[in-house]
Amino acid sequence: MAGRIPKAFINDLLARIDIIDIIDSRLPLKRAGTNYIACCPFHAEKSPSFTVSPSKQFYHCFGCGSHGSAISFLMEYDHLEYVEAIESLAAQLGVNVPHENTGHNSKAPETPPHLYQYLIQAANYYQTELARSTQAQEYLQKRGLSAAIIQRFSMGYAPAGWQNVSNQFEIALHPMLETLGLVVKNKQGRYHDRFRERIIFPIRDQRGRVLGFGGRIITPNPSPEQPKYLNSPETPLFHKGNILYGLYEALQAHRELKRVLIVEGYMDVIALAQFGISYAVAAMGTAATRQHLERVFRHTSVIVFCFDGDNAGKNAAKRALETVLPLMEEGRQVKFMFLPEAHDPDSLIRAEGLENFQVRIDSAEGVGEYCFRLVQSDIDMSSMDGRAKFAKLAFDLINTIPAGTFKDIMHAELSKRTGIHQENLGHLTKHSAVPGESQSRRGKKSITTSKEGRPSAMRLVIALLLQHPSLIKLLSDEELHLPETLPGTNILHPLLQILQENPAQTTANLVEWWRDSPEYTHVSKLAMLPLSIPEGGISIEFKGALQQLIKAVKEEEINRLMQKTKFEGLSLEEKQLLQKLIRDKD
Repeated sequence: MAGRIPKAFINDLLARIDIIDIIDSRLPLKRAGTNYIACCPFHAEKSPSFTVSPSKQFYHCFGCGSHGSAISFLMEYDHLEYVEAIESLAAQLGVNVPHENTGHNSKAPETPPHLYQYLIQAANYYQTELARSTQAQEYLQKRGLSAAIIQRFSMGYAPAGWQNVSNQFEIALHPMLETLGLVVKNKQGRYHDRFRERIIFPIRDQRGRVLGFGGRIITPNPSPEQPKYLNSPETPLFHKGNILYGLYEALQAHRELKRVLIVEGYMDVIALAQFGISYAVAAMGTAATRQHLERVFRHTSVIVFCFDGDNAGKNAAKRALETVLPLMEEGRQVKFMFLPEAHDPDSLIRAEGLENFQVRIDSAEGVGEYCFRLVQSDIDMSSMDGRAKFAKLAFDLINTIPAGTFKDIMHAELSKRTGIHQENLGHLTKHSAVPGESQSRRGKKSITTSKEGRPSAMRLVIALLLQHPSLIKLLSDEELHLPETLPGTNILHPLLQILQENPAQTTANLVEWWRDSPEYTHVSKLAMLPLSIPEGGISIEFKGALQQLIKAVKEEEINRLMQKTKFEGLSLEEKQLLQKLIRDKD
């Protein structure tokens, strides 16, 4: 499988393309001073709030907050994955995308196109066999599936026998078929079909390419070792933790997905689509992963989880809550829907009809309400120790939510339910780090705004460097080597290193360096932080903020030495340093 794309290549790619051309070819832009504007394509508006900066090679919507480089725009507008967006830009320049091969200097090859062709050939074979099999057709009819829905999802059938699929290919290709999960090699070195006597569900990516298959056994009395559902194994193309069944079909049915319903299985997705709910997807027998949810959030801001009402469904819902809370960024909405026991989506929509099922979706429980109900379920809230336990458990979950309005509302609701003032909630977890927070930031204060509402000196320095990279030339050696004890140096130090190596960077280039890091969201926000500084005052403001940082460093050193004086005493060199710092301060 291909390795990571080198950051140097991405940097060069962004330097060679023009974001104005990329966006204008999809969304007509109008010049407004030094920038370009348009009505935002990512939310409804009448007056343009979507701005594109040619100097920064960066876009930002002041209405919905959408922002980023040309890569981010293609991901959001064309619904592409990160690598696909890079490949799209590279294709416009006529260059190949290199990949790093971990541990070697050579480049790993891209996925050969013929691998997809083999899977298409297998899918076509399964569809042909479905048309020939009376048994398979009768099974699907009993399940209530129409010919139209079977065709829409390209369903097929794997007949009984050991070499049906393998016989469709040359013998020399059988090892490749094993790599793709179509056949299995036995102890004698012979290949046999993985799927036999099963209804076949082709699993496609959002571009419609077949990546693997799922199979539902229809043998009247299968042996105990035969699973009811069988998926392709992990292959160079198929990764169960990243792929959602039905997402391609949902995107084909909707230019814009208002919401996505996440269910458990293939048949749930297909049955719901037949009844008119064409926005359901399934995680194929595994719990929804962070990658699954991030993929869905690229296409919609609303996710509704649908769970069975039994204990297994409740446990799955708890896992989903823990997965989704760290992804609850501004504008995202998540709901939890629980079905009556003994029902799944397939059976319930057939029993009560489309209208009643949609009412259930519309009235699904919000993620905040479900979070509090889940924590409270086994706790006696009438006792003080029960409320204390509830407060601690709930606070730990809330603490995984990204900073923003939703987190503030959850803290306010927790305060209301427990009677603990919001300013005292922090005492519930003095030493716990937020999951997902980088190790370099643990134990440090966050980069905040000042009491007057202005950006702190560190925020201002980083924001100005991101938005005006040429300011790097103004830094002295002392300013280039601020101590790591200062909050925010985990971002500032790598930023300074990047700019020292190549000062000719755009804002878009700089932000992309953090694409895979926990600080990416924070860096992106600083890159578009409104500063309201006149053009002629940028360098003055920058130097002033730097002097504040140096002053803070000196004051911290003075405090350290003064404390040491009380308990240990100072060496001659330390005494001289303390005297100098105090003189400089005065």
